[in-house]
Amino acid sequence: MLTIDFAKHNAAAKQLWADFWAGKAARVPMTISANYRMIVLDPALNTRGHSFGRIFGDPAAMIEVQADFKDWYRHNVLCDEQLGPVAQYDVGVSFMNCYDALYFGCPLHFRQGQIPDTSPWLLEDNRDGLFDRDFSEAAALKHEWVARSIEFHGYAVAQRGKWERNGVTIGDVNPAFLGSDGPFTAACAVRPPDLVMIDMMDDPAYVHRLMGTITDALITRTRAMRRHYGQPLVAKSAGLADDACMMLSPRMYREFVLPYHRRMLTELADVAAIKATGKGGIGVHLCGDASHLFKIMVDELGVTSFDTGFPIDHGKVRRELGPSIWINGGPGIQTLKDGTPAEVFAETKGILQSGIKAGGRFILREGNNLAPCTPMANIAAMYEANLQFGAM
Repeated sequence: MLTIDFAKHNAAAKQLWADFWAGKAARVPMTISANYRMIVLDPALNTRGHSFGRIFGDPAAMIEVQADFKDWYRHNVLCDEQLGPVAQYDVGVSFMNCYDALYFGCPLHFRQGQIPDTSPWLLEDNRDGLFDRDFSEAAALKHEWVARSIEFHGYAVAQRGKWERNGVTIGDVNPAFLGSDGPFTAACAVRPPDLVMIDMMDDPAYVHRLMGTITDALITRTRAMRRHYGQPLVAKSAGLADDACMMLSPRMYREFVLPYHRRMLTELADVAAIKATGKGGIGVHLCGDASHLFKIMVDELGVTSFDTGFPIDHGKVRRELGPSIWINGGPGIQTLKDGTPAEVFAETKGILQSGIKAGGRFILREGNNLAPCTPMANIAAMYEANLQFGAM
């Protein structure tokens, strides 16, 4: 556990982030993204016997594992976030990265020692099986997993003022199904990726029909959930994720995915108003190395920030995109999990000295989403490298 002055750390972190967003930070801020898989898949941390099967089926278990995770994070992960004791834990409904695949009918698997996963079902003998399904708003709210997410959310909200652990209570409760992991990623979940690639060559019309059906369904589901929770149907912020795009060449991305990304943005967000404010903007999360697509997204979609994965050439990305684009990234999770503190320090130093800091719009983070059983000494080494080489 961290042995630091939490009050002093938190005051400094709060000031650092305020200075960063004002464009006058003395150094790069560092954050670490992780989730409750850190608890479930680490025998040393999973002292309550959490399992993904139970978490996905029991809202009380989902609250408990998130409380365990947040308590662990705030007392062990050295970064520029608010750390130490807290009065409330914000929780949320999370079916990991399975939720889109589950929505489109993929079977769910709980495999020993692995995060939950799904398998594709749209094979050659039923390749049109998705097209006759009802993806209306009414059907969306009745879908097994959407309905379960609404039930879990309602349960967690009802636990405010009731649930308590060592003086900590429940704060905000975040719903699920208000976004997506992207239409192409969903296509590669419901239909095997190799078949999707073959389809692109042999039957491009089929791929467009598949992408159109999935995109329309995701837009309709998002609207249904926004309506259910009383949120504006057209958002004042915009973002995309679509990890499977890293497999595509620029030409294939332009032909088979870009039109559907544009549709999702324009139908779910007030893109013109977002661009006019000059603040925030359109963010994209892409694991893996999708940097060969970044410039297209900037030019064609107006993307202003990227949450990157690995292995990214940070200096090259900055040179190609220029100083005005926000970039989040850092050492790969394999190095953080299996490397030595010296190796983590060296990789972090190299990133910070690559030119990525030009323009002052870089946030240091793991690339991408911390792996279970990562030694905290490696996170500390990453933090120390940032203190030494993260000056703006």
